[in-house]
Amino acid sequence: MNNDNKDNKDYKTVTDIKKEYGCSFTEVCNKFLQDGYSISEIARILKLKAPSRVTCAIRSEAESKRRLENKLNKGNVNNIYSGLTPNEFESTFYKYTGIELEVFIKEKYLKEKWSIQELSEYFCKHRATIIKTMVIYGIEVRSYSKARTSAIEKGKINYAKINAKGRKSTLKARYNKVSNNYTPQEMLRDYIKDEIESYFVENNIRHFEIIIGYNSWGILFDFEVDIPIVAINYLNGKYKKFSIEYSGEIWHEVRKEADDKKKDRLLLRNWIHFEITEHRNNTNEDIINNAKDIANKIILLLKEIE
Repeated sequence: MNNDNKDNKDYKTVTDIKKEYGCSFTEVCNKFLQDGYSISEIARILKLKAPSRVTCAIRSEAESKRRLENKLNKGNVNNIYSGLTPNEFESTFYKYTGIELEVFIKEKYLKEKWSIQELSEYFCKHRATIIKTMVIYGIEVRSYSKARTSAIEKGKINYAKINAKGRKSTLKARYNKVSNNYTPQEMLRDYIKDEIESYFVENNIRHFEIIIGYNSWGILFDFEVDIPIVAINYLNGKYKKFSIEYSGEIWHEVRKEADDKKKDRLLLRNWIHFEITEHRNNTNEDIINNAKDIANKIILLLKEIE
């Protein structure tokens, strides 16, 4: 037993050889093979316990090359990094680019503000693998808030959409709150206003002025217009006018003749008119759907004057 232990101490490990030669074990073996040495001779020179160590290293490299060739044949160059071990990932990247992987990631992540998702897509590797690689290189991963700020600055995230989402959440909370002071007509007006304004903000359309009124007597003077909307394209001076009439089911029947006169006068003055009749069993969701429908129609008509 003691003799066996003594003999084991005379053999070198793969790690010993890497430290001694300053390169990978496979590179050492390949150099000896190029110089004409057999596998058994290489094992003896390197003081390996068995020639199989050399054979396994050569086979492993051949398998890695085969996998790389298959991936390259698929047409996606960056796909060659998918499925590689960390060591293979690092060495393969250097082989194909001549750049150290650590230098590349620091350049893209720290200077060019790439996101982890962008690195993940570039290398065709899972986000967790990218993060693990960054930790090994001592690169601090951005917090969620910093990552979001960076994405907004680069235009990857539309901050206007974030604000619009917040506004809609506020409106929905208000809709769901039972209040005698907040009428269905107000809900309709607020949601139409939000839908139209969100469309212009999210699409960065800044050459329109949108004016949305409420219960206006200043248009027909003897008739009240429930929700008047005026959109002006100040680049070409074109404009469109919209009027929305919101009536309760019973009230609509009583005032049908007056409402028809109001509609005719509005159409005569080139207003585009919409009518909504509230039914007894209407829910908040019905009002929201009506608002969305009208807002979408208005947005579509406004494209005529862009």
